[in-house]
Amino acid sequence: MNNISITKNIPVVGKYDVVVCGGGPSGWVAATAAARSGRRTALIERFGFLGGAQTACFVVPISGFFKNGERVVGGIAWEYVERLIADGAAQVEMPKGHVSVDTEFCKLESQRMVLEAGVDIYTNSYISGAVRDGSRISAVYFENKNGTEALAGSYFVDATGDGDLCAAAGVPMIVPTSPQPLSFCFELSGVDVTTPLLRDCIHHNGYGGKPSCNAVIHDYLDSLYREGKAPMFGGPWFNTLLNGDRLIVNVTRNPASVLDNRAYAKAECAMREDIFRIVEILREKFPEFRNCVISGTPANAGVREGRHLIGLHCLTGDEVLSAVNFPDSIARVSHPMDVHRITDTEQTLVQLAKAGYVPYRSLVSADCDNLTVGGRIFSADDMAHATARVQATAMAIGEAAGRAAALCAADGTPVQQLDTELLRRTLLENGAVL
Repeated sequence: MNNISITKNIPVVGKYDVVVCGGGPSGWVAATAAARSGRRTALIERFGFLGGAQTACFVVPISGFFKNGERVVGGIAWEYVERLIADGAAQVEMPKGHVSVDTEFCKLESQRMVLEAGVDIYTNSYISGAVRDGSRISAVYFENKNGTEALAGSYFVDATGDGDLCAAAGVPMIVPTSPQPLSFCFELSGVDVTTPLLRDCIHHNGYGGKPSCNAVIHDYLDSLYREGKAPMFGGPWFNTLLNGDRLIVNVTRNPASVLDNRAYAKAECAMREDIFRIVEILREKFPEFRNCVISGTPANAGVREGRHLIGLHCLTGDEVLSAVNFPDSIARVSHPMDVHRITDTEQTLVQLAKAGYVPYRSLVSADCDNLTVGGRIFSADDMAHATARVQATAMAIGEAAGRAAALCAADGTPVQQLDTELLRRTLLENGAVL
């Protein structure tokens, strides 16, 4: 038996102006923006909590808020940071401006902001398909303990990180032949963070020109890797969780694609083994880790790159480096072009002299009239993606995607025909930095 044919009647359990798929950094911001714009909004998320990369994958700090001492991301993303700071759950690491956070508070604060805005959330729900009528998506369906359910919508935002809704709806996408590698971050407790080896590098501030990567530990791991005694790795990068002796560690690396289910599963199993092997090495070599324990691993491995939208405009690395300010710019990018290699332990970094820009045209496709995208799946080449994939930029793109969908829903405007001056004005009125 090679195939099974199934026919279902799927209940439509809600009808909305805007349906956002994916509750990561870009998705929950998009949903909040759409609901605050007065549109009936739903948010579908596969986990039982929001926050995605921050909370499900332990990707911290939140990068990309500042460039040359100037804040270049505002709006809902910055409001979120301010609320975390008020809770004692975040601090801005100047002069670079990365934001260190407590990941559990991130779950709570994103949830609060979404619910306060009036969004209906469908958590523990995995998107499994879409219904398309001509140039429009009419419904998305998903799986949960209730069975298969569907939401009908006037407009949709794909903030799944890997373009799952776009793929389900047949929207043209690009699949990179050599995507950036996966990483499995994890939490360590019982680390001595007071010594010179760690006390500076756990704050990603760049103060005094200090790099974020711990060079001493990198060189030691690299020597073992070249002797076949340590797994492939990146970094390592350590990040404070603000209180106590806990650190988030970003060190594992695997070249598998998230779009291949079997390869992704195999990679996660391999990196889980790598976590324990690397911690064993750290305990043996460095006194700071002598009494540490692995106190948490994430829900899944973090993904740097999946599918890319074929948009009305493909943002290029040259445009970012030249800081081309487009007439329809809706977000800024400030992080270095950061390419993690899949063949060794190194990375390629290209610094930006000035913060770049993301145009609205990179969030929409000529193929679908009622879809915008949020986060790292927007239309970009490899180098532009390598700077814009970080979370602060993803959140800014998410707000633009959500507000654009809400504006279009007011009168049924195709997303390609949206008045981008109106969108920009709306973003600025709500605190965005453009």
